Amino acid sequence: MHLIIGATGSLDGHLTRSLLAAGERVRVFTRDPARARVFAAEGAEVVRGDMRDAASVRMALQDVRGRGVGIVLHPRARGQRQPDRR
Repeated sequence: MHLIIGATGSLDGHLTRSLLAAGERVRVFTRDPARARVFAAEGAEVVRGDMRDAASVRMALQDVRGRGVGIVLHPRARGQRQPDRR
């Protein structure tokens, strides 16, 4: 299982599509599930959450511990403040 954080962005979107095309199990962690509908249609599990909310991060990680999860962080998440879209 791969947990993709920031899949609705350009770079991670390409990575998400590549993993799905390769038959990998993918969970997309996003603040706006509507923007991730295309990944759900391709077989990804979409979970709503925000990196600033510990409970939603725990939810995204639920059922993946001990199963070889690959975690891909959003490349701009560190060091760049993004607008609050809540």
